[in-house]
Amino acid sequence: MNNTLKNNLQNLLFSPKVWSAILLFILVLFVWKQCKATSDGPTLEEQSALIEKQIKNVSKLVVTEGTFSQVYSYKDQKKYFLDILKFEKKALMVVNSEVFIQYNLKDLAYEINEKEKLILLKKLPKEEIKVLPKIQFYDINESVFNPFGANDYNKIAGKVQKDIEQKLQTSSMVKNAQNRLVAELSGLLVLSNTLGWRIQYDGEIITTEQDLQRKFKG
Repeated sequence: MNNTLKNNLQNLLFSPKVWSAILLFILVLFVWKQCKATSDGPTLEEQSALIEKQIKNVSKLVVTEGTFSQVYSYKDQKKYFLDILKFEKKALMVVNSEVFIQYNLKDLAYEINEKEKLILLKKLPKEEIKVLPKIQFYDINESVFNPFGANDYNKIAGKVQKDIEQKLQTSSMVKNAQNRLVAELSGLLVLSNTLGWRIQYDGEIITTEQDLQRKFKG
């Protein structure tokens, strides 16, 4: 009886059908694990790394350019001897200014919370306005005792800067610059939504470009 059982076990162990079944089971198990790993998608650490990479990809300078032209008049007067003697200088000028509105995305401050799957934006970059005026003088009247000098040019440049910054508030240039910035950040929004993460700024969850635009307006 023992010999018969032993022979049956040996025949079973060396049976091609048994080994085929074992190999098939191993193959099915391997394929199942691969499919499960694929369906699970990237791990939390991999997702975090993808988000870090996306933020670094947008960490650049976003610049919007424009031009402003305006006619200015300038007048200055010096008085001597109890205001008896007066020396006046005045000029008419055309000022063509190149204007740059830029956002430095390296100033974007953020924190990644893997446990909560949350991207916390702590600080969005502020706009920087640069004005490069080119001044052309016409009809200059000056005195030997009151000539045009560096101080006059500085006053004119300061007035141009102030006037243009005021005009920018009602122009489309600031809005266009904000739209470009939001477009740069939209890649982060798309990635976070795809991975099931959330973006929070100023206590609010940001899910669309409109949410970001509203924050800039505020």
